Amino acid sequence: MKSILIRALLCLQIISVIAYFIEFAIENLGLRDQPLPWELHELIEIASFLGLLIGLVATLSVLKTTMRRNKKVEDQLMLAAGEFNKLVTDKFELWNLSPAERDVALLAIKGLSNLEIADVLEKKEGTVKAQITAVFRKADVSGRTQLVSSLVEDLISGAIERKTPQYA
Repeated sequence: MKSILIRALLCLQIISVIAYFIEFAIENLGLRDQPLPWELHELIEIASFLGLLIGLVATLSVLKTTMRRNKKVEDQLMLAAGEFNKLVTDKFELWNLSPAERDVALLAIKGLSNLEIADVLEKKEGTVKAQITAVFRKADVSGRTQLVSSLVEDLISGAIERKTPQYA
């Protein structure tokens, strides 16, 4: 419904601009021998003004609604990011990861390869490989995909549990 209203208001604005431009061109460029009657001239100007004013008010309303919706989505995204960070921290504690293993696990979750992790952490690739293997063993997963999947699964399960009504 809003989409139809916005399109209708846009059409009204376009018609208003075209009418005003035609009237302006006729009057100022001498395209007619006789000027328009003043009543018609005033009617065109009033209609154009009202069309543009209504369009402006509608545009401001849509902008305000869009900004409010955008803020809500940003807040939800921040909440989800906070939940994910909390989940990761809790899982790392549950898995009893060392600080070095936590660093390696975080970078692996972000999608870095062993070589890239080694470069970032300024370690040898063999050390990183041993640490990521320890992370997989402690997390009881066979690879990066399962590691990420287990975190996402827990995040989704937690979101579903919070939304599911509890019956006494």
